[in-house]
Amino acid sequence: MKHLGSVYSGWHWVQARLPLEVLLWLLGLAVLALTDPHEEHLFSFCPFSWVLESGCPGCGLGHGIAYLARGEWEASWRAHPLAAPAVVLLLWRCGRLLYFYRKRNHQLTKVKCYGKYTPPDAGPGAG
Repeated sequence: MKHLGSVYSGWHWVQARLPLEVLLWLLGLAVLALTDPHEEHLFSFCPFSWVLESGCPGCGLGHGIAYLARGEWEASWRAHPLAAPAVVLLLWRCGRLLYFYRKRNHQLTKVKCYGKYTPPDAGPGAG
Protein backbone atom coordinates (compact mmCIF):
# COMPACT_ATOMS: atom_id res chain seq x y z
CA MET A 1 0.00 0.00 0.00
CA LYS A 2 2.94 2.30 0.57
CA HIS A 3 3.83 2.11 -3.14
CA LEU A 4 0.32 3.17 -4.16
CA GLY A 5 0.80 6.46 -2.32
CA SER A 6 4.00 7.17 -4.24
CA VAL A 7 2.35 6.18 -7.55
CA TYR A 8 -0.57 8.47 -6.76
CA SER A 9 1.72 11.37 -5.86
CA GLY A 10 3.76 10.74 -9.05
CA TRP A 11 0.60 10.78 -11.15
CA HIS A 12 -0.54 13.95 -9.38
CA TRP A 13 2.83 15.54 -10.15
CA VAL A 14 2.53 14.67 -13.87
CA GLN A 15 -1.10 15.77 -14.02
CA ALA A 16 -0.24 19.15 -12.46
CA ARG A 17 2.35 19.82 -15.17
CA LEU A 18 0.78 18.25 -18.26
CA PRO A 19 -2.82 18.42 -19.46
CA LEU A 20 -4.31 14.94 -19.85
CA GLU A 21 -4.86 15.39 -23.60
CA VAL A 22 -1.18 16.20 -24.14
CA LEU A 23 -0.18 13.18 -22.10
CA LEU A 24 -2.45 10.88 -24.12
CA TRP A 25 -1.31 12.22 -27.52
CA LEU A 26 2.36 11.93 -26.60
CA LEU A 27 1.82 8.45 -25.17
CA GLY A 28 -0.02 7.39 -28.32
CA LEU A 29 2.73 8.73 -30.59
CA ALA A 30 5.37 7.02 -28.45
CA VAL A 31 3.55 3.68 -28.62
CA LEU A 32 3.19 3.99 -32.40
CA ALA A 33 6.85 4.96 -32.72
CA LEU A 34 7.95 1.93 -30.69
CA THR A 35 5.85 -0.63 -32.59
CA ASP A 36 7.47 -2.69 -35.28
CA PRO A 37 5.92 -1.69 -38.64
CA HIS A 38 7.20 -4.85 -40.34
CA GLU A 39 4.97 -7.13 -38.24
CA GLU A 40 1.60 -8.38 -39.34
CA HIS A 41 -1.53 -6.44 -38.46
CA LEU A 42 -2.90 -8.26 -35.40
CA PHE A 43 -5.27 -5.97 -33.56
CA SER A 44 -6.84 -2.60 -34.18
CA PHE A 45 -9.12 -0.33 -32.18
CA CYS A 46 -10.75 0.82 -35.44
CA PRO A 47 -14.24 -0.71 -35.76
CA PHE A 48 -14.13 -0.33 -39.57
CA SER A 49 -11.18 -2.69 -39.80
CA TRP A 50 -13.21 -5.31 -37.92
CA VAL A 51 -16.15 -5.03 -40.33
CA LEU A 52 -14.67 -4.07 -43.70
CA GLU A 53 -11.98 -6.07 -45.41
CA SER A 54 -10.70 -3.05 -47.29
CA GLY A 55 -10.41 -1.00 -44.08
CA CYS A 56 -11.03 2.71 -43.70
CA PRO A 57 -9.22 5.82 -44.98
CA GLY A 58 -7.11 5.86 -41.80
CA CYS A 59 -5.74 2.34 -42.23
CA GLY A 60 -1.96 2.38 -42.45
CA LEU A 61 -1.58 5.57 -40.45
CA GLY A 62 -0.02 3.73 -37.48
CA HIS A 63 2.43 1.94 -39.75
CA GLY A 64 3.23 5.25 -41.43
CA ILE A 65 4.03 6.88 -38.08
CA ALA A 66 6.15 3.89 -37.05
CA TYR A 67 8.13 4.12 -40.31
CA LEU A 68 8.44 7.85 -39.83
CA ALA A 69 9.89 7.36 -36.33
CA ARG A 70 12.59 5.16 -37.91
CA GLY A 71 13.39 7.73 -40.58
CA GLU A 72 12.01 5.60 -43.42
CA TRP A 73 10.25 8.39 -45.30
CA GLU A 74 9.42 6.46 -48.45
CA ALA A 75 7.94 3.51 -46.55
CA SER A 76 5.98 5.96 -44.42
CA TRP A 77 4.59 7.62 -47.56
CA ARG A 78 3.63 4.22 -49.01
CA ALA A 79 1.94 3.13 -45.75
CA HIS A 80 -0.10 6.35 -45.51
CA PRO A 81 0.66 9.73 -47.11
CA LEU A 82 -0.85 11.62 -44.17
CA ALA A 83 1.42 10.13 -41.49
CA ALA A 84 3.85 13.07 -41.42
CA PRO A 85 1.10 15.75 -41.43
CA ALA A 86 -0.71 13.83 -38.66
CA VAL A 87 2.41 13.84 -36.48
CA VAL A 88 3.00 17.54 -37.16
CA LEU A 89 -0.65 18.33 -36.39
CA LEU A 90 -0.60 16.36 -33.12
CA LEU A 91 2.65 17.96 -31.98
CA TRP A 92 1.27 21.41 -32.86
CA ARG A 93 -1.88 20.60 -30.84
CA CYS A 94 0.25 19.53 -27.86
CA GLY A 95 2.30 22.72 -28.12
CA ARG A 96 -0.81 24.92 -28.18
CA LEU A 97 -2.32 23.08 -25.22
CA LEU A 98 0.89 23.46 -23.24
CA TYR A 99 1.06 27.16 -24.15
CA PHE A 100 -2.51 27.85 -22.97
CA TYR A 101 -2.08 25.63 -19.91
CA ARG A 102 1.08 27.49 -18.90
CA LYS A 103 -0.51 30.88 -19.63
CA ARG A 104 -3.58 30.02 -17.52
CA ASN A 105 -1.45 28.77 -14.64
CA HIS A 106 0.63 31.96 -14.82
CA GLN A 107 -2.54 34.08 -14.60
CA LEU A 108 -3.86 31.98 -11.70
CA THR A 109 -0.55 32.43 -9.89
CA LYS A 110 -0.79 36.20 -10.38
CA VAL A 111 -4.34 36.20 -8.98
CA LYS A 112 -3.21 34.12 -6.02
CA CYS A 113 -0.21 36.40 -5.33
CA TYR A 114 -1.59 39.85 -6.14
CA GLY A 115 -5.37 39.58 -5.81
CA LYS A 116 -7.60 40.41 -8.78
CA TYR A 117 -5.74 40.12 -12.08
CA THR A 118 -6.76 42.14 -15.10
CA PRO A 119 -5.34 40.96 -18.40
CA PRO A 120 -3.49 43.73 -20.26
CA ASP A 121 -5.84 43.44 -23.27
CA ALA A 122 -9.05 43.72 -21.20
CA GLY A 123 -9.73 47.28 -22.34
CA PRO A 124 -10.54 50.48 -20.44
CA GLY A 125 -12.59 50.22 -17.27
CA ALA A 126 -12.10 46.47 -16.92
CA GLY A 127 -9.81 46.69 -13.92
